[in-house]
Amino acid sequence: MGAAARPGPRNRRRAAPECFLLRPGRDAVRLPPPGPDGEAGGEMAYWLRALEAMAQTLEPGDLTFYLVWDAAEGLPAPGPGAVVVGVIPESWQAVSRWTDRVAVSFQAGGRRPRLHAAPSSVGLVPSTTARILRARQMAREMASAAGRLAGRRRTARRPAPVFDVPLGYHSRPSAEPLPILERPIDLSFAGSISHWQGRWGRLQERLGAPKVRCRREMLQAVGRLRRNRPDLAVSTRVTGSFAESSPFHGPPAEGHADEYWRLLSETKLCLVPGGTYECTYRHFEAMRSGCVIVTDTHPSGTYLRGAGTIALSRWDDLERAVLPVLDDDAELERLGRASLECWRKRCSEEAVGRFMAERLNELARPRRGSTGCG
Repeated sequence: MGAAARPGPRNRRRAAPECFLLRPGRDAVRLPPPGPDGEAGGEMAYWLRALEAMAQTLEPGDLTFYLVWDAAEGLPAPGPGAVVVGVIPESWQAVSRWTDRVAVSFQAGGRRPRLHAAPSSVGLVPSTTARILRARQMAREMASAAGRLAGRRRTARRPAPVFDVPLGYHSRPSAEPLPILERPIDLSFAGSISHWQGRWGRLQERLGAPKVRCRREMLQAVGRLRRNRPDLAVSTRVTGSFAESSPFHGPPAEGHADEYWRLLSETKLCLVPGGTYECTYRHFEAMRSGCVIVTDTHPSGTYLRGAGTIALSRWDDLERAVLPVLDDDAELERLGRASLECWRKRCSEEAVGRFMAERLNELARPRRGSTGCG
């Protein structure tokens, strides 16, 4: 078990607490501090920096942090000093299974899959896909609930609290944003259409999974906008499945992350279609880059309140919604500032680190209620 640093001189920074990365089918990896590009260092940069910021105000204690990627099988050292952080939504299956064996849990990006596409996507195919995903999630939740019940009977401990936190970014940022009125690209999207690869991915595409359906509708709407307004600078780059570019399923193409951050830094309006879960990395990457978010999904996390967002009920509304903003420099600047401000106050590594330290410090004293970062 690692120990948090003891208070030192005022001008001395506290070290980040001991931290391990847990992945399915692999041994736990002790994570390096932010900076060196050790194993998983670049991909975990957001969380490593959040933990470093947390350490500055975390009261001394004996804590070890476990960053959980996907449905990791085991927790190396459960106990009152263990803190688990589900760094992607898929990790909720593992995090919920351990709540009776840890001090506290933090879950990024939501806890359930997004079962429906935009309201325009109705009919048998999306309904069938939603039912498949619902059944899959219910099976996972039942298994997690059975595990928690068995754990409570074994240890007589109540489940630890779980707090929602932002998803952060997927790769280390490499470009700083330009002033929004100086950006050469009016709208952009760079990302995948499907989440999975292989047979499961092909089946989901045929059935019309919510992510696939809404992203195809988005691309159709962008095509109409291009035809009607050829003067606009629009960039769309469709990549392979998310799993193919995920840091623990396969390395992204060389330079891909740098190109992506450069694109965001030069984009005024970032198209953020719904993904497999409520939140996507693109919500937070767009905010960090000061882009105006254009989205058909509306995550419930309080940490996204006040972000510069153009909310669509369906992608058919794209042209009507974005043209007034692109033609109004004052409104464009206002929404861009709102995105940056929301990032700095609620979603940045420093903001999330402060939130985590506050929750952990509160739990070391008489408990007070809180449910999310914001």
